[in-house]
Amino acid sequence: MNRERIIGIWAEYFHDSPSFIEDYLNTFLDKDSIILKMDEKENDFIYLGFIIKYFYKYYNNKIPIAYLTGLITNIKYRNKGYFSLCLKEIFSSLQRQKYIICCLIPATPLLEETYKRYGFSTCFNNEKENENKKIIHQQKTIDLYNKLGYDISSLKANKNGMIRIVDAFEVLKLYAKNNPNIEKTIRIIDNKIEQNNKTFHISDAKVEIIEKKSYENEILIGELSKEIFDNSYMDKMFDK
Repeated sequence: MNRERIIGIWAEYFHDSPSFIEDYLNTFLDKDSIILKMDEKENDFIYLGFIIKYFYKYYNNKIPIAYLTGLITNIKYRNKGYFSLCLKEIFSSLQRQKYIICCLIPATPLLEETYKRYGFSTCFNNEKENENKKIIHQQKTIDLYNKLGYDISSLKANKNGMIRIVDAFEVLKLYAKNNPNIEKTIRIIDNKIEQNNKTFHISDAKVEIIEKKSYENEILIGELSKEIFDNSYMDKMFDK
């Protein structure tokens, strides 16, 4: 599918101007950004989405975070399981690219509840900038804000952004490092990313994978995201 068609789909479903979409894609798009499923017989798209690289500050650590945006299932193919397949493909791509967390902004309360079923948790709920947990904008993002006429000094907080853990082991290592007094054993339940279904022991600022035991505390992957990343800060990400 060519770039003009992608811009047309985005404009049709999200009502952004073609000039905004063009500037946005020019700033952020790379070879690993597009998730696209085509119906070759019908010469039409089934689903489309974008993985945009940002950075997230977790205390003194700066880590890549995948911002998922422009997620669309063609109206003709809805209610056929393609939304689930789209997210499955996205999760696989994130694992290949070595992301350990991703985020998105649900467009409606209904979508927020839907994403929770896929392991996302509403963590960007801080009205004021949290220096220990926040999205960090690169210079190219600031340049695009300026080009589009945004006032950087008055960007509003987003209070329904969601985080999803992609690699639980790597996230827990960060968590343990920044919470050295915590000692506990947890069994993670993740029905979408199989590699996260392990038992972890946290102590002395370190994490190890251990054999499953009958007495461990079980925690859903979304609950773990909430525990670690709650009260994070992000702005509205080009949404006025």
